[in-house]
Amino acid sequence: SNYLFFIDSDIILREDTIFKLIKDNKDIISGVYVDVCGSIVAVDKWINNSYKLLTIIDMCKQIRETNNNVIETKGAGCGCLLIKKDIFYKISKPYFKFGKTIGEDLMFCNKVMKAGYKIYLDTSITVNHIKMVIY
Repeated sequence: SNYLFFIDSDIILREDTIFKLIKDNKDIISGVYVDVCGSIVAVDKWINNSYKLLTIIDMCKQIRETNNNVIETKGAGCGCLLIKKDIFYKISKPYFKFGKTIGEDLMFCNKVMKAGYKIYLDTSITVNHIKMVIY
């Protein structure tokens, strides 16, 4: 296989999700899902060793400005994330490591961005995130 696909156990995908992500032909790409607080699980910007999540308003603004459903982001959770396997040959181990206040998924994204890779969000792909309710 040429890809590694991450999916959280509490994510419900549509049957064509993986095929759409592969068709996007990006090194790292995620579908859209929200966390328990209703925030999109994608990073808008890094501030020192912390981050600001992408808001729905900012996401819509980027879609409008680029006229494209695939937008660049600064990080994404591993709830619905497709990664080309070649990336793992070009970054150092450990690939996934927890930070003091940041999960392993966003630490990985920060690491690959420093190695020159871009991370994308396909806003046409939305998945359900089950916690106490479906988001």
